[in-house]
Amino acid sequence: MTLPELELDQSSEGSGRYVTFTIMIMQVEQSAPELAVITALDATDLVQLKKRFEAVQREHGELVGELTAANKRFGTMNKELQDAFPHYVMVLDAENLTIQAVNPAYKQLLGGRAVLGLP
Repeated sequence: MTLPELELDQSSEGSGRYVTFTIMIMQVEQSAPELAVITALDATDLVQLKKRFEAVQREHGELVGELTAANKRFGTMNKELQDAFPHYVMVLDAENLTIQAVNPAYKQLLGGRAVLGLP
């Protein structure tokens, strides 16, 4: 059985040393009493690594949220721009010259045919 990390100095507010205890029950012979092996390990580096990892995870979640919101705003602005542009617009992939996007005027000209991804 392993006990959770224990901070040695509670007044250091999470920046102190940590230990973890492992207790293993053993019985050498049937008639002998049970023995316990107790191991104490310095877990400070592991605890600090966990805290940094959790902070990075929180920051990652916040950044993903910000990027999602920015992408949504960009999509809305892109649609407004496409709708407002009075000419036929087609966006091609420069590498393989496939159609990536068309504005509503171009869609109407194509009569509803699906052309995205076509050369």
